[in-house]
Amino acid sequence: MVPIAVYSPKNGQLVKSYGAEDFFDYRDQDCAAKILAYTKNNLRYVIDCITTAESTQACFNVIGRAGGKYVSLDPFATYAATRKNISADWVLGPIIFGEGST
Repeated sequence: MVPIAVYSPKNGQLVKSYGAEDFFDYRDQDCAAKILAYTKNNLRYVIDCITTAESTQACFNVIGRAGGKYVSLDPFATYAATRKNISADWVLGPIIFGEGST
């Protein structure tokens, strides 16, 4: 697997220093098209750290034609999960760091 990231412009190099092979500006109108081109429409796994209806839709839009897996760090808007060939789930964000919710 090759990690890529979507970022705000001021954090591009930081994202790359954490191991992202490449990164894309979420404010760019062509962001989804650029990700699809970069991944040759084969992106299979996405983690959504923002978890808004808009970010869920954006994530579903960049997963490749064969489908894949979407995971968010909070419950997501199910109406934004628009493709049947993508399994969707969520995990309580702090758990990935070994922390509880209290």
